[in-house]
Amino acid sequence: MPKPPKATATTGTSTTTGPSTSVDAGTGAGTGTGTGGSDATGTRTAGTSTAPGTVHTAWTRAALPLCLLAILDTEKQSYGYALLNHLATAGLDGVKAATLYPALTRLEEDGSVEIEWGAGEGGPGRKYYRITDAGRARLHHDRTAWAAFTHSVATLTGTDAPSDSGTARPTPHAAEPGEPT
Repeated sequence: MPKPPKATATTGTSTTTGPSTSVDAGTGAGTGTGTGGSDATGTRTAGTSTAPGTVHTAWTRAALPLCLLAILDTEKQSYGYALLNHLATAGLDGVKAATLYPALTRLEEDGSVEIEWGAGEGGPGRKYYRITDAGRARLHHDRTAWAAFTHSVATLTGTDAPSDSGTARPTPHAAEPGEPT
């Protein structure tokens, strides 16, 4: 059986060195082996590392429902392209429509958002999304859970107090009795 072709890297992409898996943008699930995969933005990735200063796509995918509910809570209603712009403005500019719309569909299925068709601005109709009372309750619960989670992660990673340079640094490890320092 012939080997699969190797992907080549260009600016903004990574190299894949063997059979890889595609990650379903809606669930994050994938199968197969290899070092590559697809992130929430549809970009090929090698492993799970990200470049400094970029947002980890798995984290974005996990936080996306919370972010969408927060945006919709500040507006009467919104549509997909506007939601993508809000996310990009906040620094989550790697979210693609292929990730956004399944997340919105899941929010609708659990009763957190309502969908209504309306006239587009000089074009075809578009779907408008509006948060429901159940969505506001979920938003309140998820904000509290997110705050507790991020506090725990910051505590464990030592990033809960910014350094003098404005970036967080890990807390030094204190040696246990009998442990080399």
